[in-house]
Amino acid sequence: MNKFQITQALSDRYRNKVRLLHLCDYLLFTVFCFAFLNGLQDDLVSLTMMKVFHLPYFFVSGGIAFVLSLLFLCIQIVLNRFLRLKGRRHAISFIPSFILLSLFTNLVPSISFLTFIPVIAGLLVFIFLAASSHRGFRTHDTFWTLFQPNLLCMLLCFLFVAIFSNTNDVFHYELKTERKLIYNHQEAALQVGQESLESSHLLLSLRAYALSNEKKLGERLFEYPIPSGDSDLFFETKEFSNMICSEKYFLKRGVPKSLYKLLQKATTGQISTKDSVTADYWLCTLLLEKKLDLFAQWLPKFYPINNTHVNLPKHYREALVLYNSLFIHPRLIYHSIFTEQNYEDFMELYNKYPNAVERNNFTRRLYGNTYWWYYYFH
Repeated sequence: MNKFQITQALSDRYRNKVRLLHLCDYLLFTVFCFAFLNGLQDDLVSLTMMKVFHLPYFFVSGGIAFVLSLLFLCIQIVLNRFLRLKGRRHAISFIPSFILLSLFTNLVPSISFLTFIPVIAGLLVFIFLAASSHRGFRTHDTFWTLFQPNLLCMLLCFLFVAIFSNTNDVFHYELKTERKLIYNHQEAALQVGQESLESSHLLLSLRAYALSNEKKLGERLFEYPIPSGDSDLFFETKEFSNMICSEKYFLKRGVPKSLYKLLQKATTGQISTKDSVTADYWLCTLLLEKKLDLFAQWLPKFYPINNTHVNLPKHYREALVLYNSLFIHPRLIYHSIFTEQNYEDFMELYNKYPNAVERNNFTRRLYGNTYWWYYYFH
């Protein structure tokens, strides 16, 4: 075998290793991109398609996520036809596609100048790596020595996407809750983010809507975290720009438009005893504002307090027991042995810890799902 044949054989073996290496890079990118879009960002992609590309709403299925993954892969293939990054340098050609993937998830709810800082930094790193990469190949390279730098580059790109894509937990809770509501999965919507203490005004409004559909607004509202500041249960007009559903969607389903409209109905006596949705929205609004005396005035108009066969929602029972303990001359006397005993236990634990932080933490563990905890600590 002459020198030319030896060189040719080595070259063929190297090309086979490179082909296998490139295939591994393509698989790594496609699997990550598909899992990222279909698993973590599915609801956000749906909203992006609606708001940015003005497409009708559709839930991102595996097929859509796969098509988007192939699109980003095609961008890499076309770009690398000009760059000709192969072997050890091949993974560098994926950096622009990873940057675009991260940028794609930041188009909604809003894009700012800060969003482009990691994009610009990533592009500068890409230009530097592409320009400084050595050409040619080394005959002693094994598949593993070729794969190591590619794997390292891929892992760093995975980390880049994980850090700089839209991974706001509350925003994803909002979108996932809204999607569950669209398909009328009320209980599933209420389970989204239920272990988290993070919340927002929109998330609270979505949960209130789901609870009202289940006739459990007065039963479970304070089991969920209430965001700080002035909170209410009504959707704000500005919030619909970042939502899948329109304002009409919720109005057609009986959700009060605003606190002002609800207050008008209340003061003019337009809240019917048969309209349980509006009644519970009004009563829970009074509880959110801690207007216990006004709550005690309105409650008998919707619930027959003296009827022993009527079981009041949990938070209404808690509010009445609290009201009776705080007011010397309450307008409404209410007794519930079990609820009163729980309230006594709550106050015993409350008074046990003089330190405010300790008191907050220890009472939350046992009573964080009660109206009492909200009243004293929110």
